Amino acid sequence: YRAERLIRSRLEVSWQSVSPSSGPGSFRNPSPDRPSRGPQPRLMTCSGIRILTNLSLSDLGWSAHFNIQTVDAPGEPARIFAVARDRLEAHGADGPVTLFLPGGQSTGEYAVGDWVMHDPATGRVLHLLDRQTELRRRAAGTDAREQLIAANVDTLGIVTSCNADFNDARLERYLALASSAGSLPLVIITRADQADSPDDFRRRAEALSPMVAAVALDAHDPEQI
Repeated sequence: YRAERLIRSRLEVSWQSVSPSSGPGSFRNPSPDRPSRGPQPRLMTCSGIRILTNLSLSDLGWSAHFNIQTVDAPGEPARIFAVARDRLEAHGADGPVTLFLPGGQSTGEYAVGDWVMHDPATGRVLHLLDRQTELRRRAAGTDAREQLIAANVDTLGIVTSCNADFNDARLERYLALASSAGSLPLVIITRADQADSPDDFRRRAEALSPMVAAVALDAHDPEQI
């Protein structure tokens, strides 16, 4: 929350939310007639990842960009949070789901953060929605092949610390990665309690680009976490 406020104030971004009510630009309700499952546990484990189960689609990042792609489209939306060799782990309006691909498709074509339409009855992916942003890097090896890291990342957190780990050149490389992806960079500088002047590190980070928002954090201070 603190980081979000910092980004908003520094970049003066106008944030617009899409109303869940009916009408143009509203969120698509994937199953308006589906009965409620009743109270659910707040936390559960799916494939070893601890996640919240009471998140709405808007909490997961659903926006008008994706909503317009699902008009009259079959299935229900879900956002991928883990990619395995033979399946995708995703989160939809009713909680976590395990998804499988049709024959001929590879999970390598998907990334954490992707939105898909799926058939809740079979767990099959029906359609990959167009991405807003793509975070890529050069894959290991001698060829020039790119590797997809994540998709639909609005804000990219770049973590360093207030000590010798702080490296301007390395931060510039990560900032270039964020720029190529179309993501806003947020530099998170830890161990502020161990530095005489943590604001000096914050100013160095912000001087690297006018798009950078930076925050120095002391992990021992509960109010900063």
